[in-house]
Amino acid sequence: SAVSLVSVAVLKAAASFLRKPAFEHLRHTMSVVSGTAQECEKSVISMPTTAITVMSGGKATPGKLNLVKSVFAIANPGWTVSESMTNLSKVYQNIGKAIITLPDSLMTSQSSGLLTGPSGGFQPSYDKPEQPLDATIEAITGAGFTPGQDVFLGIDCSAHDIFDYDKGKYDISTGALKTADEMVDLYKDLVSRYPSLIMLVDPVRKEDREQWSKLCEVVSEKCFVIGSDAVYGSLHSVNDSILSVRRSSGLVIGTGSRITCSDLARVVGDVRSRDCVTMLVSPAGDVCDDIFADMAVGLGTTFVRFGAPSRGENTSKINRLVEIERML
Repeated sequence: SAVSLVSVAVLKAAASFLRKPAFEHLRHTMSVVSGTAQECEKSVISMPTTAITVMSGGKATPGKLNLVKSVFAIANPGWTVSESMTNLSKVYQNIGKAIITLPDSLMTSQSSGLLTGPSGGFQPSYDKPEQPLDATIEAITGAGFTPGQDVFLGIDCSAHDIFDYDKGKYDISTGALKTADEMVDLYKDLVSRYPSLIMLVDPVRKEDREQWSKLCEVVSEKCFVIGSDAVYGSLHSVNDSILSVRRSSGLVIGTGSRITCSDLARVVGDVRSRDCVTMLVSPAGDVCDDIFADMAVGLGTTFVRFGAPSRGENTSKINRLVEIERML
């Protein structure tokens, strides 16, 4: 929105006027908002753990599977940003090579070409949630890495998009409907069978508060359960009381929806004070503006998630994050 764009423009202008990198200025702004300016000056800047989208799905894609809106690969936190992006790119390329060898019926419903989603993730035709996970794990192994040690997996479920209001159930796959309680059992089974699966985003709707809490109880020791604005509402309304009522492992944040940089700084501070994680997600179809990388570092988010390393709007942000790491 215009408000978000103006806020980012002001951030850039202020950083340029002060002759500082944008991430440094944003970090100072965040310390002022949270009242920790003195502590901020003494602390060391840390880089976020990187993740990239490798597969895209959902109702608008080929195949019967609706549940998995996207699968993203998460780098080992011990890797540098440069190592992370090099290694995750190998995984992404392996997935593309594997999809090319699939039968036409699994590639797309209309052609034998490689489809990619708005973020650059591959879009093969799958029917079960296990299939994209198996394919990604195979790509990780093929790249010479160990799933669950070197590279981890996350799923953006976007459960609110697949809920059938007429039937009161989740349409996880064509012809397969599940209640909220059955969704909890499904995720519990996936997490137990896939140790490398460490993050679920929006696994159930915000209305299913009881099931959300139950899911956190049964999988949170092994897997992050985090929500976006679809669960918590606009970041303007996110505060300590809301975070207390709807407990989770953390929060997905992003620009847009009249969100300013100050709003992001405040929310990240609130979430961090509860020892929870934050993930800054690059908007799909974004322009080639690398300020996103500065925002991830300046805000001090736990994770930063980019689109696939195959498009200019994604690689510009990735390259900027690598550059920031070298500056530090």
